[in-house]
Amino acid sequence: MTENLGIIFTTVLKGIAMKTLNLVIETRYTEELYELHQQFINKIEKQLTEQKDQILQSDDRNDYKMISNLLKP
Repeated sequence: MTENLGIIFTTVLKGIAMKTLNLVIETRYTEELYELHQQFINKIEKQLTEQKDQILQSDDRNDYKMISNLLKP
């Protein structure tokens, strides 16, 4: 079931990405899209760093379980 959700999510994400890219190309908003991506990347990297710091400071063994990414092959 998890595999099916990954396929559905990937398909939807590809559709959204294609629509976004087509609109950006048509309207020439490339700088705006670039800035949005940079802001998103920075936000996610900050969250992952904070999460990693919290996990490393935890005494609970269950905090060290691996998190699988459905989008990675």
